[in-house]
Amino acid sequence: MKHTFLNPYEVIFEKLQSIESTLVDLKPQSISQSSIPPEEKFLDVKQTAELFGVSTVSIWAWEKAQILKSYRIGNLKRFKYSELLESPKLINRR
Repeated sequence: MKHTFLNPYEVIFEKLQSIESTLVDLKPQSISQSSIPPEEKFLDVKQTAELFGVSTVSIWAWEKAQILKSYRIGNLKRFKYSELLESPKLINRR
């Protein structure tokens, strides 16, 4: 009687591939970031600072001075992209 021994790593690899393909089939089609119109996107403080070319400290100061409006989403503060585009381009720095 001849025994055929399978490489355990190959067996594990095949099972993992099967699990991955099943998960891909079960995963709901999520909305990609690119499908959201730019005016509906929310930026974090770092992204907002990069947009204006200033530091994050300046963004927090402008938010405190009510130059920029922030939205609380959970424990995070975000800035609406469309409102940032409408904000004053020249902000007087002190």
